[in-house]
Amino acid sequence: MKIGRIYDEVVPGQHRFLVDRLWPRGIPKGDPRVGSWLPGVAPSAELRTWFHADDSRFEEFRERYLEELALGVDSPDMRILRSVAAEPDSIVVTAAKHPEHSHVPVLAEYLHLAAVPVIEPAHSLETVQRWVAFGGTVRLLEHVGRASIVELCRCDGGELVESFESDDARLNAWVAKTSN
Repeated sequence: MKIGRIYDEVVPGQHRFLVDRLWPRGIPKGDPRVGSWLPGVAPSAELRTWFHADDSRFEEFRERYLEELALGVDSPDMRILRSVAAEPDSIVVTAAKHPEHSHVPVLAEYLHLAAVPVIEPAHSLETVQRWVAFGGTVRLLEHVGRASIVELCRCDGGELVESFESDDARLNAWVAKTSN
């Protein structure tokens, strides 16, 4: 995920996400430089205040913020960001003067690690193997005749993302072997 400043020029086709807890100065509501405001993924007020008191604490701030992000993995704002994290035209923005020394690169790092892999509509063996390689899980729900019903689940607790029916013998054999 790309990072930038709220004051940067808007690139056509770009999906912007303001990830600051506080609304930026000088930016009116509805300004296209904001895109979507997602304050729920910003550091807590306590962590932000602690960090801004001493910028040399960046590494400790990074660790604490990653812990906060892990606790809020299922928040509505985080679900939005995780769903668009792999899209090349998505960018998280902040009002911080130096975004590279703020919470934004830590958030981008977290989103890179937590991005939900995208499965192509044609559920080939290769796409399902890629799903597993990115940390997802696969389950064989039912096998009837030549067809199987396969479930693709996230890596963090097995939440169902998608299920599909397949009569691809190679895919079904691999799923049966992998899910046991």
